[in-house]
This record gives sequence, C-alpha cells and structure tokens, in this order.
Amino acid sequence: MSRDWSKSVDIDGDGVGEVQEGIDQTNPNDPCDYNPESQLIDYISDEWKAADCDGDGLTNGAELILGTDPLNVDTDGDGIPDNLDKCPLAPGFNGMGCPIITDLNVTNINVPVTGDLSTNDVVPVGTTYGTPEASTENPAGATIQVNMRCTYEFTATEPGVYNFLVPVCAPGQSVDCPMSPLQITVLDPNSGSKSTSGK
Repeated sequence: MSRDWSKSVDIDGDGVGEVQEGIDQTNPNDPCDYNPESQLIDYISDEWKAADCDGDGLTNGAELILGTDPLNVDTDGDGIPDNLDKCPLAPGFNGMGCPIITDLNVTNINVPVTGDLSTNDVVPVGTTYGTPEASTENPAGATIQVNMRCTYEFTATEPGVYNFLVPVCAPGQSVDCPMSPLQITVLDPNSGSKSTSGK
C-alpha cells in the first residue's frame, strides 16, 4: 500500500504535510504557519492542539471544538476576542459579543409610549444608549427621546410601523457603537385595522 507523504510527514504537527506546506509556501517547522484549507484534522498532533496560535487564550484544540479560527483572535470580527466572546461565531455587541435583539413596542396615535431598550440586550454595566437614527421609510409625525441609560419615550401622529437604530455603546466607547434595532407599531383605533406598511 502506498503512502501519501503529503499527509503523513508533518514535522510541526499542524496537520499539513511537508510537501503540502511547500506547495502552500508555509513554514513546515512552524505549527502556526499553515493553510487551514490544507489541514487534515486526523493528522493534527496533541502538541498542536495544546498550543494557542493566535494568542487569544483558547487552545487550538478548543478552537476546533468551538468552530472558531485558531489563527484569528476574533473569529467573528466584532472586536471581542474569542476567549471573551459569548457568541464567538456571530458578530454582536462590543461588550459580550452576542447579537442584539430587536426591541418591539405598540401604541395608538397621539398616545405616548415608554420602553426599555436594554430589556432584550445582554450588555455590561455602564452601557449607554445614543440618539436613534430613524428609517427613511418611517411615516411622518413621530418624536422619540432616548435616555442614555436605556429608556425611551415615543409618540406619533400617524399610524404605521416606525423603525429606528439606536447606538449601544460599551463603557468607555463613544464611536462606532453597535446599533440596536427598535420597532414601534402605531395604531389608529378609529380605523379598525393597523397599518402593516412602513407608511
């Protein structure tokens, strides 16, 4: 039985044989210099699994189990290192690393409604909420005020669906904050039905 030496000769234990490392132009003596597309999981050494190629605090073996990238300290690119990210495969909030869920509310025309934007969010203590950006598809005649600590008050003179994006800033963050979606449906009790369109 012939052997495929590109699979079996692997000096650095990264699961990529010497021949393939030559083709990939990676260093066959460096276990953290390899092409992931060439890596054969069954040939990875225990030493490679115990190492931490990207220095994020998770071993390479743990990253393989989690599905994160052993060569990328922040697999989902949300600014949270994989070892601190509660959702390392889904870009999310710059504090916990998990996506922010849309906040929903309903009211009638000319009836103020209040809400708490943090209800669905897993955010660190000291998080602040900024001025909301209204969708260009919103009906006219709405006002919204957001308290930086997460509560808001909204009122509208026209029925319809109002969508906003509210900046959610981690403690010490003031720019490039993730946006939390807020959707408020306004009903006209005199019309007998609600509007399901944006206008």
